[in-house]
Amino acid sequence: IPSAMAMTVFTAGSAYVVAKKTKEKNIDLIKYETPLVVGLVGLIGMHLLSNFYNISLTAQSLIGIGLFTALITVDCQKVLTNYDSGKLDAAGHSLDLGLDLINLTQKLSILMTDQKIKNSS
Repeated sequence: IPSAMAMTVFTAGSAYVVAKKTKEKNIDLIKYETPLVVGLVGLIGMHLLSNFYNISLTAQSLIGIGLFTALITVDCQKVLTNYDSGKLDAAGHSLDLGLDLINLTQKLSILMTDQKIKNSS
């Protein structure tokens, strides 16, 4: 768990830097929020189907890591945009980022645990 948390902090920090740099270059990442949420629905569907079909836990974790990293980047840019325009919604932004970070940590710990089990056997 500590190494997954450290990787989450590093990933979230990197996502923030990307969000800030793309905002400075007037690249709008917020328009990708809807496709990312659709991807999350697909990830939930994949998780439900894994009860009936043999879908790799590693694949689910890797897809989840990509989706949640992208969502963290979009949410960071949304925070920066709203701050610049004077719209302060600390509770909403905290909830969005908090859930993204929790899910990213979970996916990283599942991936790391799965790799340790494969390496020890």
